[in-house]
Amino acid sequence: MIRYEGLRGFYKGMGTKIVQSVFAASVLFMVKEEIIKGYAVLADKSKKVLVNLRN
Repeated sequence: MIRYEGLRGFYKGMGTKIVQSVFAASVLFMVKEEIIKGYAVLADKSKKVLVNLRN
């Protein structure tokens, strides 16, 4: 491979893979944040219900 394409041949296509990895990481981060927000809302609602039942 080095003989035909040189050292740059080892890095062909790496840019596409990096873009794919960044996109996947950003989507996973967004999903994680939305799950945390949803859990916080549900936890807050359950606390309000418990407080209302005690009064």
